[in-house]
Amino acid sequence: MKLMATGNTAEVFEYDEGKVCKLFKDGYPLDSIKREFENTLLMNTASINTPKAYEIIQLDGRHGIIFEKITGVDLMSEFLKNPEDKNLAAEIIENLSKLQKELLSSESTDGISYKDFLRYFGFEKADQLPDGKNICHGDLHPGNIIRTPENKFYLIDFMNVCLGPKEYDVARTYVLLTENNPAAKETGEIYLSLMGMSFVQIEPYLEAIYFCRKKETL
Repeated sequence: MKLMATGNTAEVFEYDEGKVCKLFKDGYPLDSIKREFENTLLMNTASINTPKAYEIIQLDGRHGIIFEKITGVDLMSEFLKNPEDKNLAAEIIENLSKLQKELLSSESTDGISYKDFLRYFGFEKADQLPDGKNICHGDLHPGNIIRTPENKFYLIDFMNVCLGPKEYDVARTYVLLTENNPAAKETGEIYLSLMGMSFVQIEPYLEAIYFCRKKETL
C-alpha cells in the first residue's frame, strides 16, 4: 500500500480503488478505533458530505478503518497559503457555517451524549447542562473540512462526534476559532452571526468546553 499521510495516531494508505486505509499505530486502543468507526457511520446518516466508513480490518497486527477516498485540500491549508487574504478567510468561515448548519439539522437517538464526552474529561457539572439530540461534530474547524476539485465540501475527523444541543457544537467551534488568539474575536463574532446565534446562547457551554480543551492539549 502507498503511504499518503502520517499523523500522531495513524498512517493513511491507498487501498482498493476509491478507498483508503487509516492504519493506527501499535498500542492505539481498539475501543477508540471502534468509536471512530461507529461515529463515522452516524455521520454518514446526516444530511452532509462525509467519507463513508466500510469496515475495521487488521493488517500486520495493527487495526485500521477502510474509508471512502476523498481527494481535496482542507480549508485550513487553503487559509495558511494566503493568511492575509480577508476575502478567502470570510469565504472559509461562510462555508464552515453553511456546512455546520446542515449537519445540525440532523438528529439521532444513536451515539453518545455530549455529556458523556464531558464526563470523560472529568467535567463534574455536565448534568446541569441541557439535553439534546442533534448530531454534533464536536471538533469542527477549517482543518476538518475538505474542499474537492469539484468544489464540494466534506467533513472529516469524527472522534468527538456526539449528540447534544446545537448550541454546544456552535460553542465548541467558536472556542476552536478564537482560543489563544485575541485578534480572532471579530472572526468569532462573524461566525456566530452566520450561525444565527448570540454569545449569550453559547455562553452556558463555554466553561465545560474550556475545561476539556485544557485536558485535550496537555
